[in-house]
Amino acid sequence: MAGKLGAELPGGCARALLPTRIHNLRSHSRNFNLISFCYSQGSQYEEMSSLSLFHGRSDGNIEGCVGTILARSWYMADGPPSHVDLGVRFDWLSSLHSDGKRVRAAALHAAYYQCRSEIMDNKAILEALEQQHYKLQCSVTPIHSLPPEIVMEIFRIAHDNGEQRNGLMLVCHRWCTIIEGMADIWASLDLGAETEPERLKQLLSRAGTYPLAVKINIGKAVIMTHKLVVSLATAACKAPQWETLTICSLPQEGQDVPFYYARISAELLPMTQLKHLNIKEPVSSSLLELFLENVITGAVGNLTSMGIHSSSAIQYLLQPAHASIFGTLTTFTAKIPKMTHPVDLFPHFRQLEVLNLTSVLLPLYDGSSAFPVIHTLHHLHLRAVSIRWLGGQDFPHLETCVIIAPMISSSLERDVRLPVCTKLHFENRDISPVRQFCVPTLDYLSVKSNAWSSARGNGWVAQLCMAGLGTRLQPRVLSLSIVCSDMVLLAALQLLPCLEELKLDLARPSALGKRFFTGLLAKPSTYQTGKLQPAWRALYKDEATGWGCTVCPSLKVLELKYQRWLRPGDDHEFFPTLIALSWSREKTVTPLQCHISLKSSLDFQVFVLDSPAAELLSCLMIPGHDQVTHLSLETETWKSDVYETPVFTPFVHHLQVLKIHAKERQNARWNLLPTFQKLRELKLSNVLVLPPAHNVDLPLVHTLRTLSLWNSNIAWMEGLVFAQLERFEMNEHGWPETLKHKVVMPACTHIKFTQGELKILPVLRSNFHFPLLETWELNNYWQDNTYSRKGLRALQMIHAKVFHFRVFLQYHGLLELLESKDEVEQLQLKFIDGTVSHGALEGLSVINHHTTKILCPNLKALRLQFRLVEDEKSKGGIIQQCMHMLALRKLAGHPLEKCSIWWHYNDWENSASMVMVT
Repeated sequence: MAGKLGAELPGGCARALLPTRIHNLRSHSRNFNLISFCYSQGSQYEEMSSLSLFHGRSDGNIEGCVGTILARSWYMADGPPSHVDLGVRFDWLSSLHSDGKRVRAAALHAAYYQCRSEIMDNKAILEALEQQHYKLQCSVTPIHSLPPEIVMEIFRIAHDNGEQRNGLMLVCHRWCTIIEGMADIWASLDLGAETEPERLKQLLSRAGTYPLAVKINIGKAVIMTHKLVVSLATAACKAPQWETLTICSLPQEGQDVPFYYARISAELLPMTQLKHLNIKEPVSSSLLELFLENVITGAVGNLTSMGIHSSSAIQYLLQPAHASIFGTLTTFTAKIPKMTHPVDLFPHFRQLEVLNLTSVLLPLYDGSSAFPVIHTLHHLHLRAVSIRWLGGQDFPHLETCVIIAPMISSSLERDVRLPVCTKLHFENRDISPVRQFCVPTLDYLSVKSNAWSSARGNGWVAQLCMAGLGTRLQPRVLSLSIVCSDMVLLAALQLLPCLEELKLDLARPSALGKRFFTGLLAKPSTYQTGKLQPAWRALYKDEATGWGCTVCPSLKVLELKYQRWLRPGDDHEFFPTLIALSWSREKTVTPLQCHISLKSSLDFQVFVLDSPAAELLSCLMIPGHDQVTHLSLETETWKSDVYETPVFTPFVHHLQVLKIHAKERQNARWNLLPTFQKLRELKLSNVLVLPPAHNVDLPLVHTLRTLSLWNSNIAWMEGLVFAQLERFEMNEHGWPETLKHKVVMPACTHIKFTQGELKILPVLRSNFHFPLLETWELNNYWQDNTYSRKGLRALQMIHAKVFHFRVFLQYHGLLELLESKDEVEQLQLKFIDGTVSHGALEGLSVINHHTTKILCPNLKALRLQFRLVEDEKSKGGIIQQCMHMLALRKLAGHPLEKCSIWWHYNDWENSASMVMVT
């Protein structure tokens, strides 16, 4: 090969050039055997082991691979390589072989394309490998390691919670196989007008012999469709497996009904396993009679529950020949409005435990009638049904009794004895029959009257007390929905020392006012009973022990369910007492949870006041209860679940001071600006404010006096006019480059600006209008090298009579600024220590010979504040500097009236420690 390469070189110089190149290659290469591989062992490329590439070994196979690549590139070229190309390639090969990583990368690259070409040539093998790889991934997931029995239980729970079985089957082949074998999931059959017979057959085959739950609902269809006939006939063949039959709607009668009836009747087998029959709507059809006849003949002795909403169905079943179907029922529900003839049900029940009747017309039973149902009944629910038959009866096993709007003309003639009943609910305009229920073991008592006047409601509460409330009746839970006065209700509750839960269903919050909630408050033992202390904060800070209450001392839960919430103009005076209720009870043996349910557009929303009660009371300044005013709230985090609830909304309307000091910038955008009606001071730290809509009015622009924004945006202020704002504080965070509309502060006199580089100061000056500015306070310590020139120019153009600065080491730029402040009459300088003040005080007394001006020529008062100066020698030096400065300014014709000094930052809010007067 060497001879061939040399012959191809021009000028016959290959033989002279090749030894030199080989010598160079030998001197730079770690393994000269690469040359021999380039000429003789290129075929070993196929035998290269790809695994060795990852272990950092440079063996002969890799060298053969590199040699093969080089040889192929030479022979596959269009023309023979020149001696220059040959030399370059030898040099490249030498450097390549000296770098083991590059050698392994080249070999791996070649091996990759070789293997890829072999695999891509056979796509079937590639697809099989991908499928095997997917199965392998599925097999190692945790869910696939569970036994099928456990997976089935998981699927049953998911299906009961509304998960669609078809969606689960699409996950993987194993899930599909498991679900197909779960007969109970496929046992629910919904037969409608559009039910596909083939689909129904598939469901029946998967359900196997499992008991079926059949539901017939044709929806809005009025005629029998062919699909429905075939579906009903197919399901009728499995009637012996029907366990539940629910009929929601059936087609109307028509000319084709006899044919369809005969088709379904021929296929319908006896329902020998039927246990539950439900007829949801007042349907009437020949098909209904067909099903009922089958029930009577096939389900006798097995049927345990029945729900009837059809008058024709109950009349059919109460025929003497069919009434035996009621003998084995344990649950019976009937709702049949507009009945014209009474139905005699009670003699047919032999084992009934649950009875629920609504608008069912009963015969006129007298108190002497004795039925088997009286001795078996456990739960009774009557709505718009006569209760006359209850008089004089003794229900030995009745546990719950619910009576709503009974159809009676007078009270019960005799008492009703319920020896084991624990729950009694009576709801009617006239609640006097409650007196005739003897319930010695009562645990839950609920009484509701729709009387609209307090006078009548007070009478009903008195009736309850006469019925034994507080004497014979000591319920653990009491639920009242009666309009009555505060004092009457408190008097009744004083009779219930063991009451643990009180639920009040009220029309509006003003139904029970401050006096009622005050009566429920817990107070210290030294507190005068019955009187309310005006200052709630004093009571909150009271560390006295022995807290107690005279009304319901064992109360744990107070639930207030308001049908309507507050409206504008409603009285809010009861709110502080309501907020304080849970807090005061926490100091007793039995803490209280206060649940407030408000009627929204959809349903009731429940708010719990047990956890935030103490916090709300501690942060809200409430001076008295005669009028809720001067409220102040200070918090680290705005709790939306507390402060944005309708319970707290009245406080938000009346808040005058709000301070939010968030430790980190809140992600949620705050959008409560329109809700503040009387806000006077607003301080936000790390809070993003959502700009209001253009058509939304912000009442706070008319009431706000102080506004402080720290790491908060100002976009919401664009175009607003703050009519009464006097003090504005902000820092450099959250500012846009410009505002489309100016922010006007016509009454602003004090601005406190926390600067970093003064970059946004031009934005403040050009986009904010404050014509009456008197005090400008620049927070943080002055640093010449950090300020932008635009910011300094903007600061020069801000005119105020009072300037506040903090002075650090670099303060020469501050002195230059003060030369242009002819309007300054008072200057306040805060120094980090006493050494910095020397140059600054000297600058205040030196006249610039170029401009013949002195700093702040109209200065009248100088205030010097030091963070910490305790050394008496340092204090004496500062006093001498001040006296010297005062003397020089007086000689220059610009005397100071007063120079005040504070030596310690803790005293800045107090009077000055040293005052020098000229």
